[in-house]
Amino acid sequence: SATFDPAAGILAARRTTPAQGRFRFTGDFYRDIVLARTSLLADDAFGSLESTRRALQQFAAVQQAYDDIGADLLLADDLPGALQSARLLEAQALEASGDCQAAAPLFEAYTSWSESARSSISIEERIHFFRGTALPAYQGLIRCRASNALRLPGDETMNALLASIDQLKGRQFVELLNRKETDSPVNIQDVNSSISPGLGVLIFQDLGTSLLTILFSEQAPRLLLRNKPTDWDRRLFELRDQLASQAELDVQALQTISNELLGFAATQIATLDELYVLTDGALASVPPAVLSLPSGQMSGEILAITLLPSLSALRNQVHEANERQQRLLGLADPHYAGDDGKVTRVSERMISLRGASLLSYFEPLPETRHEVTKIAGYFGADTSLLLGRDAAESTLKALNLKAYSHIHFATHGLIGNELPGLAEPALVLSAETDEDGLLTASEVAQLDLDADLTILSACNTGNGDYFSGEGLLGMGRAFMVAGSRNVIVSLWPVDSLSTKYMMERLYEHMASGLSVSRSLFQAQRDLRQAVNIDATETTVRGIQVDQVAMPRQPESKVTGPFADPFYWSPFVLISVRQSDLR
Repeated sequence: SATFDPAAGILAARRTTPAQGRFRFTGDFYRDIVLARTSLLADDAFGSLESTRRALQQFAAVQQAYDDIGADLLLADDLPGALQSARLLEAQALEASGDCQAAAPLFEAYTSWSESARSSISIEERIHFFRGTALPAYQGLIRCRASNALRLPGDETMNALLASIDQLKGRQFVELLNRKETDSPVNIQDVNSSISPGLGVLIFQDLGTSLLTILFSEQAPRLLLRNKPTDWDRRLFELRDQLASQAELDVQALQTISNELLGFAATQIATLDELYVLTDGALASVPPAVLSLPSGQMSGEILAITLLPSLSALRNQVHEANERQQRLLGLADPHYAGDDGKVTRVSERMISLRGASLLSYFEPLPETRHEVTKIAGYFGADTSLLLGRDAAESTLKALNLKAYSHIHFATHGLIGNELPGLAEPALVLSAETDEDGLLTASEVAQLDLDADLTILSACNTGNGDYFSGEGLLGMGRAFMVAGSRNVIVSLWPVDSLSTKYMMERLYEHMASGLSVSRSLFQAQRDLRQAVNIDATETTVRGIQVDQVAMPRQPESKVTGPFADPFYWSPFVLISVRQSDLR
């Protein structure tokens, strides 16, 4: 066998180029970064800070070495990114040691760097960059500014806090709308100017290790920053599943969650009659309307609630008459049956395109035809209805959609992965030869709308994945990207006949001159109080899958009860600009 020649080895080492041996300059730098992370995980903030600062001191020598052997290798080895990671660690260590004043500027510098870096990558990749790189810095910055606002109450510290929240909440939404962020940051004056008697603004923010709640009303702002319970997300998803399945509601769990979020200001909230809410993370899976108040009532029983995608939307919430000509586009009762009139499972074309193998089918929704026909009566001749076979993608996409002030879909809805191969939310339309019958969120985002209000009278249209810092996802966001200023969506599969009843009342209240938010509030109240809905059978608007439990239906489908939040609370209003639609 071959033997090792020491002399040849020495000669080979001498022939190693400086570039090939460059990593010996970075060993101590990376070692101290690892030590800093390990110390931070072990709650040794000062040890982490010491290691981080040692790494930062070493970087100057590392950079000089790279300058000597070729600056292009500095970028190839992503040393600038490693340097920024060390600076983020320094900010986190300072925060953990209690020095938020020193940490906040470092967090802010890191967010500026990350936003500059992400502008060079594709929009599709940016969300992953944000979650993996930028989000911890945003959360740290908001935590520090919230701590400063609590320690030194006043407009200056509150404005700094609001600016950081708005930068986080609004950044992706503004980008998706293809607008530049030229407006100045939202400040306390903007919030106060949006508030009128009886109106409040409530901000929920998931900050990773903490939860932040802020209430603005005619009284002084209230702010609560508390540690995030380790089981927080699980408890919220369990609550949402109880609401969505009509399982027995754990009232104590609901009250505990409500107290954790609202307890510090619940009495003040109970004096209001309307609330703008910014929600975040797993909390976006639960309608704010179900959060309980000291009286024992759910907030949606006394408050008209509007969800905002960002603080910047506060500047657009104007309650004044909308003089635009009101035109309705209604789509309902898509054709799902085969030629023999029987309901088929998912069409063969859907199966071939989507790879579906489950024994699934969509129930017809004939009551939705009556729903949109009655709604059309409030618009007179300025109405276009797509019913039955006409409720198809090709027909919809051929229309001048910007001509419609109101768009109403009454059909089945799907969330991502509910059908195999369907990774995004979709509305189920009529099957046709050249389209798959699924209007997906990405297809919706490409539509050209100019709608004052779009209503998705279907199941799960506001549902989706929930991530801290990203606000509201799902079909609602897609329609806002397409150009709808207000969208009403649902957070779980909805009962079809009670939904029809509530939607008809919603338009009735809007026709009387109420705003969208007040109309939805009144329609939900009407449904809670309803004791007789003219029907003998009902359907859930969503996919019906063999061997999958669906929501339990009421014992009597004629007499309710519809006061259960399963029926009235899933529909939420998301608003970029609200006016009184007349």
